[in-house]
This record gives sequence, structure tokens and C-alpha cells, in this order.
Amino acid sequence: GWHFLQIGKQIERATLTADTLLHVLTGAATFTHARDQADSATFRDNPELSALLRMLGSQDAYRRLYRRRSQPLLVAQLLIQQTSAPRSILHNLREISQNMEGIHDSEKSSRSSPLDLELRDQIEELKTLHLAPFFAHSSVTQNNNELAKVLNGIVQNIGTLYQLFEDHYFSHQARFAEEQDQSELGL
Repeated sequence: GWHFLQIGKQIERATLTADTLLHVLTGAATFTHARDQADSATFRDNPELSALLRMLGSQDAYRRLYRRRSQPLLVAQLLIQQTSAPRSILHNLREISQNMEGIHDSEKSSRSSPLDLELRDQIEELKTLHLAPFFAHSSVTQNNNELAKVLNGIVQNIGTLYQLFEDHYFSHQARFAEEQDQSELGL
């Protein structure tokens, strides 16, 4: 039961982080570009990024890792790919994977279900995602659109993971469909 509770918490955290990043980061990149075009003394920090870090309980981790004002690329790296940050999407996917290992060990089940394969694919995709091009100053509007597509994809992937988890462990219909012999029903 503990593994299921932890997986639920990690799916919720990953979903919240991804959804929040989708709404905050695209605006933050535009704000940073405008700030860079103006006098740097006018803007001290991006308030939306600072609020995002505080909301997700990651401001101290950000300050320890980067030792500078909030920047969209660094916030994205922290909250998407940092494996040691508890609110990071990659951290939560890895935690889900470890809890799945615990479930497989207790059930003596296969580690090659569609859920396991999807989880491995998502982890690998996040590990190899190059975020820097989304924050280049060449075309902020185009970069924001591309970043929004990637973040939307991450949100949808986590939703797919949730659906696979629910179907495999909690949907009785999926279990009945797998069973060939329903002798107790006289069929």
C-alpha cells in the first residue's frame, strides 16, 4: 500500500510542477527578454519566477545551486531535470520507478508492462531534453510557442502515465478482460 501512496504523491507533484511551468515559464522568458533590452538596474529579479520557486518550495535549492537571480532557463533545469530536487519532474518520475520496483518485487511480476515501458521512455526523454534553445533571445515568440508545446507534451505524458497506472492496478474491467476462464460465472 505504501508504494501506491507514494506513486500517487509523485504523480501529483510532477503534474503540478509541469502544469505550473507551462503557465509561468513562457511569460517569464518574455519578461527576461524585455528586461535584458532595458537598463539592467531597473529589474532586479523576475517576480513570477521567484513566486514559482517559493510556491514549489524550491527557492532555497535554486539559490544553493545557482547563486544568482531567477532566470527562466535555470528554473526550467531545476524543476524539470534536477534529480535531487523533490519538485523536479525527473526526480518524481525516478521515484515512481523505484516504487514500481517495490510493487514488482512484492508481486513477483514482470517489469515490462506498458506502464513500465512508458515510465522508462519518459525518464529518458527528460534526461536528454535540451532546454537552452527555448530560452535563446533570437525569437522569443517562436521559442515560447515551442516551449509551450514541449511542456504540454510533458503534462500529457504524465497524464498517460497516470492512466496506465490506473488501468493496470485499479480498473477491474482491465483485469476481467485479461482473464480467459470465467468458470465461476458458468461461461
